[in-house]
Amino acid sequence: MIGIKDENGVLQIADFGLGRFHGRDSLLGISPSKVVSSPTYEPPECKLHRHVSRSYDIWSLGCLYPEFITWLLKSAKEIDVFGDFSGRPSSIGISEDNFYTIIKTGDETEAIVREEVVDWVNQLHQHEKCSKLIHDLLDLTVKKLLVIDSKEHARAKALSQQLEGYLQKAMDDKQYLLAPAPWPKPASPTLTHERHPKRASLSNGSLLLQ
Repeated sequence: MIGIKDENGVLQIADFGLGRFHGRDSLLGISPSKVVSSPTYEPPECKLHRHVSRSYDIWSLGCLYPEFITWLLKSAKEIDVFGDFSGRPSSIGISEDNFYTIIKTGDETEAIVREEVVDWVNQLHQHEKCSKLIHDLLDLTVKKLLVIDSKEHARAKALSQQLEGYLQKAMDDKQYLLAPAPWPKPASPTLTHERHPKRASLSNGSLLLQ
């Protein structure tokens, strides 16, 4: 990158082909029918036909972090494995790899974070190369970014401050940054790359890991 020098390289989100500046309309909430988006990274409100606000981008960032971490701990090819693992067939026969699932209970239509996504995040926590920094990023993702209720999303300023804190800690403590500290694997075998029964539940709009 011109103007930026870092011996470790610079990771950027570079594809803003579907992006646009947020103005007054996104502050007030706009109709999901007016939003052009990438289905993989769109938030639940798009399919729930609820107003879309600037918190849309927070959900999308929450989708990107598990992919970045998959690339970091495993490989670029494993990102496609993640997509296949979390994907489900749509009504027209193609695989939908949204990070949430729409559920209907009586006359109510709601969403939950897709259980395969929760399972994959847990597998990243258990990866032999997972450091304390990566644990913090994954925890931030499920607790503050991939939250169904958009009003409960982390705000951009608070998120930036949190990430700056992680960066400073990583610069000061290489053990925090690099030393493997994987979660212990459960006593019973994990069904790696296979779908589990329901693993995610919702409480006050937040994801609970079970």
